[in-house]
Amino acid sequence: MRMFFVALAGIILTNNLTAQNLPNPTGGNNALTNLTCDFGPRNVAGASKFHKGLDYGVGGLYGSANAVEGGAIDLYRENDANNSYIGVGNFRYRHVHVGTIADANGNIIWDYRINSAPNYQLLIIREVRNGVLTTANVYVNGTYVDPQGKPSTTYNDLLTNMTVALRQIATQGDLIFKARAYPSGPHLHLERVNTRENPLSFMSRTNANDPTINLSLKHNSSNVATEFTGDIIYGNVIVETEENTDPACDFDNLQLQVNCNGQTVKSFSYSYTGANQMFYAAGANNRNGLSNIAEHNILFALTDEQEIREATGIGIYPIRHVQSHNFFKYGFNSEQTIATSTLARGFQYPDGQYTIRVIGTDVGTPARSTTRELIRIIDNLRPYIHSRQPKDI
Repeated sequence: MRMFFVALAGIILTNNLTAQNLPNPTGGNNALTNLTCDFGPRNVAGASKFHKGLDYGVGGLYGSANAVEGGAIDLYRENDANNSYIGVGNFRYRHVHVGTIADANGNIIWDYRINSAPNYQLLIIREVRNGVLTTANVYVNGTYVDPQGKPSTTYNDLLTNMTVALRQIATQGDLIFKARAYPSGPHLHLERVNTRENPLSFMSRTNANDPTINLSLKHNSSNVATEFTGDIIYGNVIVETEENTDPACDFDNLQLQVNCNGQTVKSFSYSYTGANQMFYAAGANNRNGLSNIAEHNILFALTDEQEIREATGIGIYPIRHVQSHNFFKYGFNSEQTIATSTLARGFQYPDGQYTIRVIGTDVGTPARSTTRELIRIIDNLRPYIHSRQPKDI
Protein backbone atom coordinates (compact mmCIF):
# COMPACT_ATOMS: atom_id res chain seq x y z
CA MET A 1 0.00 0.00 0.00
CA ARG A 2 1.32 3.44 -0.85
CA MET A 3 1.64 5.92 2.05
CA PHE A 4 0.79 9.61 1.88
CA PHE A 5 1.05 12.38 4.43
CA VAL A 6 -1.26 15.29 5.27
CA ALA A 7 -0.14 17.72 7.96
CA LEU A 8 -2.03 20.60 9.50
CA ALA A 9 1.01 22.14 11.12
CA GLY A 10 1.75 25.29 13.08
CA ILE A 11 4.52 27.68 12.20
CA ILE A 12 5.82 30.90 13.67
CA LEU A 13 5.39 33.78 11.25
CA THR A 14 6.34 36.80 13.34
CA ASN A 15 8.47 39.79 12.52
CA ASN A 16 12.02 40.11 13.83
CA LEU A 17 11.49 41.15 17.42
CA THR A 18 13.84 43.44 19.32
CA ALA A 19 12.14 43.09 22.71
CA GLN A 20 9.85 40.54 24.25
CA ASN A 21 9.97 41.66 27.86
CA LEU A 22 7.70 44.72 27.98
CA PRO A 23 5.40 44.88 31.04
CA ASN A 24 1.64 44.62 31.36
CA PRO A 25 0.05 48.10 30.99
CA THR A 26 -2.22 47.35 33.96
CA GLY A 27 0.67 46.27 36.20
CA GLY A 28 3.10 43.42 36.62
CA ASN A 29 5.17 41.47 34.11
CA ASN A 30 2.61 38.96 32.85
CA ALA A 31 0.92 40.40 29.76
CA LEU A 32 -1.90 37.84 30.05
CA THR A 33 -3.17 39.29 33.36
CA ASN A 34 -6.45 41.26 32.95
CA LEU A 35 -6.48 40.41 29.22
CA THR A 36 -10.12 40.22 28.10
CA CYS A 37 -9.84 39.98 24.30
CA ASP A 38 -6.87 38.68 22.34
CA PHE A 39 -5.36 39.49 18.96
CA GLY A 40 -7.05 37.71 16.06
CA PRO A 41 -10.48 36.64 14.79
CA ARG A 42 -13.43 37.16 17.12
CA ASN A 43 -17.21 36.98 17.24
CA VAL A 44 -18.43 40.03 19.17
CA ALA A 45 -21.66 41.79 18.21
CA GLY A 46 -20.99 45.19 16.65
CA ALA A 47 -17.20 44.77 16.71
CA SER A 48 -14.54 44.15 14.09
CA LYS A 49 -14.10 40.58 12.87
CA PHE A 50 -10.33 40.62 13.33
CA HIS A 51 -9.19 42.27 16.54
CA LYS A 52 -6.01 44.20 15.78
CA GLY A 53 -4.90 44.59 19.38
CA LEU A 54 -5.41 43.49 22.98
CA ASP A 55 -8.21 44.51 25.34
CA TYR A 56 -7.46 44.90 29.04
CA GLY A 57 -9.80 45.34 31.97
CA VAL A 58 -8.74 48.39 33.97
CA GLY A 59 -11.20 48.25 36.87
CA GLY A 60 -14.02 50.29 35.40
CA LEU A 61 -14.61 53.91 34.41
CA TYR A 62 -11.47 56.06 34.64
CA GLY A 63 -9.31 53.01 35.29
CA SER A 64 -5.62 53.59 34.64
CA ALA A 65 -2.90 52.09 32.48
CA ASN A 66 0.79 52.81 32.11
CA ALA A 67 3.15 53.07 29.14
CA VAL A 68 4.63 49.66 28.32
CA GLU A 69 7.59 51.36 26.64
CA GLY A 70 8.98 54.86 26.42
CA GLY A 71 8.92 56.99 23.30
CA ALA A 72 7.52 59.99 21.52
CA ILE A 73 4.06 61.03 22.68
CA ASP A 74 1.21 61.14 20.18
CA LEU A 75 -1.92 62.93 21.38
CA TYR A 76 -4.23 62.06 18.54
CA ARG A 77 -6.57 64.91 17.76
CA GLU A 78 -10.04 63.73 16.75
CA ASN A 79 -13.39 65.41 17.25
CA ASP A 80 -14.96 62.01 17.84
CA ALA A 81 -13.75 60.83 21.24
CA ASN A 82 -14.39 57.20 20.18
CA ASN A 83 -11.44 57.42 17.78
CA SER A 84 -9.05 59.38 19.99
CA TYR A 85 -6.04 57.68 21.51
CA ILE A 86 -2.71 58.35 23.17
CA GLY A 87 0.37 56.96 21.49
CA VAL A 88 3.75 56.32 23.07
CA GLY A 89 6.54 54.92 20.91
CA ASN A 90 5.25 51.95 18.93
CA PHE A 91 2.03 51.51 20.96
CA ARG A 92 -1.39 53.18 20.98
CA TYR A 93 -3.78 53.30 23.94
CA ARG A 94 -7.37 53.54 22.67
CA HIS A 95 -10.71 54.27 24.37
CA VAL A 96 -9.03 56.97 26.45
CA HIS A 97 -11.08 59.55 28.33
CA VAL A 98 -11.07 62.95 26.66
CA GLY A 99 -11.62 65.92 28.99
CA THR A 100 -11.18 66.18 32.74
CA ILE A 101 -11.43 63.72 35.64
CA ALA A 102 -11.72 64.79 39.27
CA ASP A 103 -10.86 62.72 42.33
CA ALA A 104 -13.18 62.24 45.34
CA ASN A 105 -12.14 65.64 46.69
CA GLY A 106 -12.82 67.50 43.47
CA ASN A 107 -9.18 67.79 42.39
CA ILE A 108 -8.72 67.74 38.61
CA ILE A 109 -6.16 64.95 38.21
CA TRP A 110 -6.59 64.28 34.47
CA ASP A 111 -7.04 66.85 31.70
CA TYR A 112 -6.77 65.63 28.12
CA ARG A 113 -7.24 68.56 25.74
CA ILE A 114 -7.19 67.28 22.19
CA ASN A 115 -9.00 70.33 20.80
CA SER A 116 -7.40 73.01 22.97
CA ALA A 117 -5.90 74.89 20.01
CA PRO A 118 -5.26 74.48 16.28
CA ASN A 119 -1.52 73.95 16.71
CA TYR A 120 -1.15 71.77 19.80
CA GLN A 121 -2.78 69.24 22.12
CA LEU A 122 -2.15 68.85 25.86
CA LEU A 123 -2.33 66.07 28.43
CA ILE A 124 -2.07 67.34 31.99
CA ILE A 125 -1.67 64.80 34.79
CA ARG A 126 -1.85 65.85 38.42
CA GLU A 127 -1.61 63.92 41.67
CA VAL A 128 -1.98 64.66 45.36
CA ARG A 129 1.33 64.47 47.23
CA ASN A 130 1.31 64.91 50.98
CA GLY A 131 -2.13 66.46 50.74
CA VAL A 132 -1.09 68.98 48.06
CA LEU A 133 -2.31 68.89 44.44
CA THR A 134 0.81 68.67 42.27
CA THR A 135 1.44 68.81 38.53
CA ALA A 136 3.10 65.49 37.73
CA ASN A 137 3.47 65.67 33.94
CA VAL A 138 2.31 67.80 31.04
CA TYR A 139 2.67 66.28 27.57
CA VAL A 140 2.31 68.25 24.36
CA ASN A 141 1.90 67.64 20.66
CA GLY A 142 2.79 70.52 18.41
CA THR A 143 3.88 74.00 19.48
CA TYR A 144 2.33 75.19 22.74
CA VAL A 145 1.28 78.84 22.85
CA ASP A 146 0.90 80.41 26.30
CA PRO A 147 -1.99 82.74 27.29
CA GLN A 148 0.06 85.71 26.11
CA GLY A 149 0.22 84.21 22.62
CA LYS A 150 3.88 83.25 22.78
CA PRO A 151 5.35 79.84 21.96
CA SER A 152 6.62 78.21 25.14
CA THR A 153 8.35 75.03 26.29
CA THR A 154 6.86 75.30 29.80
CA TYR A 155 3.32 75.19 31.15
CA ASN A 156 2.05 77.38 33.99
CA ASP A 157 -0.57 75.30 35.82
CA LEU A 158 -2.96 77.68 37.54
CA LEU A 159 -4.53 74.87 39.59
CA THR A 160 -1.25 74.01 41.31
CA ASN A 161 0.69 77.27 40.85
CA MET A 162 3.49 75.23 39.31
CA THR A 163 5.45 75.83 36.12
CA VAL A 164 6.67 72.59 34.54
CA ALA A 165 8.57 71.67 31.41
CA LEU A 166 6.42 70.37 28.57
CA ARG A 167 7.26 66.80 27.62
CA GLN A 168 7.18 65.25 24.16
CA ILE A 169 8.69 61.97 25.34
CA ALA A 170 7.05 59.58 27.80
CA THR A 171 8.94 57.08 29.93
CA GLN A 172 8.10 53.41 30.39
CA GLY A 173 5.74 53.10 33.36
CA ASP A 174 4.31 56.62 33.07
CA LEU A 175 0.58 56.97 33.69
CA ILE A 176 -0.71 57.44 30.18
CA PHE A 177 -4.34 56.27 30.12
CA LYS A 178 -7.70 56.72 31.83
CA ALA A 179 -10.64 54.68 30.53
CA ARG A 180 -13.67 56.44 29.10
CA ALA A 181 -17.27 55.24 29.05
CA TYR A 182 -17.64 52.79 26.17
CA PRO A 183 -20.59 50.76 24.85
CA SER A 184 -18.93 47.42 25.70
CA GLY A 185 -17.64 48.76 29.01
CA PRO A 186 -14.59 50.83 29.96
CA HIS A 187 -11.37 49.12 28.92
CA LEU A 188 -7.97 49.68 27.34
CA HIS A 189 -7.42 48.66 23.73
CA LEU A 190 -3.66 48.30 23.27
CA GLU A 191 -2.34 48.09 19.73
CA ARG A 192 0.87 48.52 17.82
CA VAL A 193 1.29 51.45 15.43
CA ASN A 194 1.77 48.70 12.87
CA THR A 195 -1.54 46.97 13.53
CA ARG A 196 -0.40 43.84 11.72
CA GLU A 197 1.76 43.08 14.78
CA ASN A 198 0.46 41.30 17.86
CA PRO A 199 1.47 43.31 20.97
CA LEU A 200 2.03 40.03 22.82
CA SER A 201 5.03 39.40 20.57
CA PHE A 202 6.79 42.22 22.41
CA MET A 203 5.57 41.65 25.97
CA SER A 204 6.61 39.50 28.90
CA ARG A 205 4.12 36.81 29.80
CA THR A 206 3.75 33.68 31.88
CA ASN A 207 1.82 30.86 30.25
CA ALA A 208 2.68 27.34 31.34
CA ASN A 209 -0.07 25.82 29.18
CA ASP A 210 0.35 24.49 25.66
CA PRO A 211 -2.50 25.34 23.26
CA THR A 212 -5.33 22.82 23.37
CA ILE A 213 -6.31 21.33 20.01
CA ASN A 214 -9.09 19.00 18.86
CA LEU A 215 -9.19 17.51 15.35
CA SER A 216 -12.17 16.01 13.51
CA LEU A 217 -12.73 14.82 9.95
CA LYS A 218 -16.29 15.34 8.75
CA HIS A 219 -18.47 15.19 5.66
CA ASN A 220 -21.61 17.02 4.59
CA SER A 221 -24.62 14.87 5.44
CA SER A 222 -27.84 16.72 4.49
CA ASN A 223 -26.18 20.07 5.30
CA VAL A 224 -24.89 18.85 8.66
CA ALA A 225 -21.17 18.36 9.26
CA THR A 226 -21.01 14.74 10.40
CA GLU A 227 -17.87 12.94 11.55
CA PHE A 228 -16.65 10.01 9.47
CA THR A 229 -16.98 6.67 11.20
CA GLY A 230 -14.20 4.13 10.85
CA ASP A 231 -10.84 4.66 9.17
CA ILE A 232 -11.97 5.47 5.62
CA ILE A 233 -12.55 9.00 4.34
CA TYR A 234 -13.45 10.16 0.85
CA GLY A 235 -14.96 13.03 -1.13
CA ASN A 236 -15.11 16.56 0.23
CA VAL A 237 -13.55 16.15 3.66
CA ILE A 238 -14.14 18.92 6.21
CA VAL A 239 -10.96 19.19 8.29
CA GLU A 240 -12.26 20.74 11.50
CA THR A 241 -9.82 22.06 14.09
CA GLU A 242 -10.94 23.45 17.42
CA GLU A 243 -8.23 25.51 19.12
CA ASN A 244 -7.82 26.78 22.67
CA THR A 245 -10.61 24.98 24.45
CA ASP A 246 -8.83 26.39 27.51
CA PRO A 247 -8.32 29.97 26.32
CA ALA A 248 -4.85 31.38 26.94
CA CYS A 249 -5.16 34.39 24.62
CA ASP A 250 -1.84 33.90 22.84
CA PHE A 251 -2.66 31.50 20.00
CA ASP A 252 -0.83 32.40 16.80
CA ASN A 253 -1.06 30.02 13.86
CA LEU A 254 -2.14 26.84 12.10
CA GLN A 255 -0.82 25.57 8.73
CA LEU A 256 -1.93 22.87 6.31
CA GLN A 257 0.58 20.86 4.32
CA VAL A 258 -0.37 17.96 2.06
CA ASN A 259 2.58 15.71 1.32
CA CYS A 260 2.62 12.91 -1.24
CA ASN A 261 5.64 10.62 -1.53
CA GLY A 262 7.69 13.10 0.48
CA GLN A 263 6.68 16.13 -1.60
CA THR A 264 4.32 18.92 -0.59
CA VAL A 265 1.50 19.15 -3.09
CA LYS A 266 -0.75 21.50 -1.11
CA SER A 267 -0.20 24.03 1.67
CA PHE A 268 -2.40 26.38 3.64
CA SER A 269 -2.03 28.42 6.82
CA TYR A 270 -4.16 30.27 9.33
CA SER A 271 -1.70 32.80 10.76
CA TYR A 272 -2.58 35.67 13.08
CA THR A 273 0.82 37.31 12.49
CA GLY A 274 3.58 37.26 9.89
CA ALA A 275 3.86 37.44 6.13
CA ASN A 276 0.78 35.28 5.42
CA GLN A 277 -1.36 36.89 8.08
CA MET A 278 -5.15 36.70 8.14
CA PHE A 279 -6.06 40.38 8.28
CA TYR A 280 -9.46 41.96 7.89
CA ALA A 281 -9.63 45.49 6.49
CA ALA A 282 -12.49 47.85 7.26
CA GLY A 283 -15.49 47.21 5.05
CA ALA A 284 -19.26 47.24 5.01
CA ASN A 285 -19.36 43.81 6.64
CA ASN A 286 -15.77 43.73 7.95
CA ARG A 287 -15.05 40.61 5.91
CA ASN A 288 -12.95 42.21 3.18
CA GLY A 289 -9.50 40.86 3.98
CA LEU A 290 -6.11 41.85 2.72
CA SER A 291 -5.32 38.18 2.18
CA ASN A 292 -5.65 36.82 -1.33
CA ILE A 293 -6.70 33.46 0.18
CA ALA A 294 -10.47 33.15 0.07
CA GLU A 295 -10.68 31.03 3.25
CA HIS A 296 -8.97 33.81 5.22
CA ASN A 297 -11.78 36.19 4.39
CA ILE A 298 -14.70 34.00 5.45
CA LEU A 299 -15.53 34.47 9.10
CA PHE A 300 -18.83 33.19 10.44
CA ALA A 301 -20.72 34.74 13.37
CA LEU A 302 -22.80 31.85 14.68
CA THR A 303 -24.10 32.10 18.23
CA ASP A 304 -24.21 28.46 19.37
CA GLU A 305 -21.27 26.07 19.70
CA GLN A 306 -23.29 23.07 18.56
CA GLU A 307 -24.39 25.07 15.51
CA ILE A 308 -20.73 25.68 14.74
CA ARG A 309 -19.87 21.98 15.03
CA GLU A 310 -22.63 21.10 12.58
CA ALA A 311 -21.85 23.89 10.11
CA THR A 312 -20.54 22.83 6.70
CA GLY A 313 -19.20 26.17 5.48
CA ILE A 314 -15.45 26.49 4.99
CA GLY A 315 -13.95 29.30 7.05
CA ILE A 316 -13.29 30.52 10.59
CA TYR A 317 -15.77 30.22 13.44
CA PRO A 318 -14.90 32.14 16.62
CA ILE A 319 -17.02 31.22 19.66
CA ARG A 320 -19.34 34.15 20.34
CA HIS A 321 -18.07 36.48 23.09
CA VAL A 322 -15.36 33.97 24.07
CA GLN A 323 -11.73 35.00 23.66
CA SER A 324 -9.20 32.87 21.78
CA HIS A 325 -11.52 29.88 21.21
CA ASN A 326 -12.05 29.29 17.51
CA PHE A 327 -12.97 26.60 15.00
CA PHE A 328 -11.22 26.36 11.63
CA LYS A 329 -12.91 24.39 8.84
CA TYR A 330 -10.84 23.63 5.78
CA GLY A 331 -12.10 21.79 2.73
CA PHE A 332 -9.92 18.93 1.47
CA ASN A 333 -11.39 17.35 -1.66
CA SER A 334 -9.94 13.86 -1.94
CA GLU A 335 -11.65 13.51 -5.34
CA GLN A 336 -10.06 16.63 -6.82
CA THR A 337 -9.04 16.02 -10.42
CA ILE A 338 -6.14 17.27 -12.45
CA ALA A 339 -5.64 17.16 -16.21
CA THR A 340 -2.19 15.58 -15.98
CA SER A 341 -3.29 12.78 -13.62
CA THR A 342 -2.68 9.19 -14.67
CA LEU A 343 -5.02 7.88 -11.96
CA ALA A 344 -8.53 6.57 -12.49
CA ARG A 345 -11.01 9.35 -13.27
CA GLY A 346 -8.12 11.85 -13.21
CA PHE A 347 -7.87 12.01 -9.42
CA GLN A 348 -5.04 14.14 -8.04
CA TYR A 349 -4.78 12.24 -4.76
CA PRO A 350 -4.42 8.47 -5.06
CA ASP A 351 -6.04 6.05 -2.65
CA GLY A 352 -3.90 5.10 0.31
CA GLN A 353 -3.09 5.85 3.91
CA TYR A 354 -2.84 9.49 4.99
CA THR A 355 -1.74 11.04 8.25
CA ILE A 356 -3.66 14.17 9.24
CA ARG A 357 -1.63 16.10 11.79
CA VAL A 358 -2.58 19.30 13.60
CA ILE A 359 -0.07 21.52 15.37
CA GLY A 360 -1.30 24.66 17.08
CA THR A 361 1.36 27.23 18.00
CA ASP A 362 1.31 30.17 20.39
CA VAL A 363 2.89 33.53 19.63
CA GLY A 364 6.40 34.31 20.81
CA THR A 365 9.83 32.78 21.06
CA PRO A 366 10.18 30.09 22.20
CA ALA A 367 6.67 29.17 21.13
CA ARG A 368 4.56 26.52 22.81
CA SER A 369 2.78 24.07 20.54
CA THR A 370 0.49 21.04 20.59
CA THR A 371 0.24 18.21 18.07
CA ARG A 372 -2.77 16.04 17.24
CA GLU A 373 -2.94 13.49 14.43
CA LEU A 374 -5.29 10.99 12.83
CA ILE A 375 -4.39 8.15 10.45
CA ARG A 376 -7.05 7.51 7.81
CA ILE A 377 -7.38 5.79 4.45
CA ILE A 378 -8.63 7.64 1.40
CA ASP A 379 -10.70 5.31 -0.78
CA ASN A 380 -12.24 7.23 -3.65
CA LEU A 381 -13.03 4.11 -5.69
CA ARG A 382 -14.86 1.98 -3.19
CA PRO A 383 -17.16 -0.58 -4.94
CA TYR A 384 -20.39 1.23 -4.12
CA ILE A 385 -23.57 -0.33 -5.60
CA HIS A 386 -25.68 2.53 -6.84
CA SER A 387 -28.45 0.32 -8.29
CA ARG A 388 -29.18 -3.28 -9.28
CA GLN A 389 -31.45 -4.27 -12.13
CA PRO A 390 -32.76 -7.86 -12.27
CA LYS A 391 -31.99 -9.58 -15.54
CA ASP A 392 -34.78 -11.19 -17.47
CA ILE A 393 -34.39 -14.93 -17.91
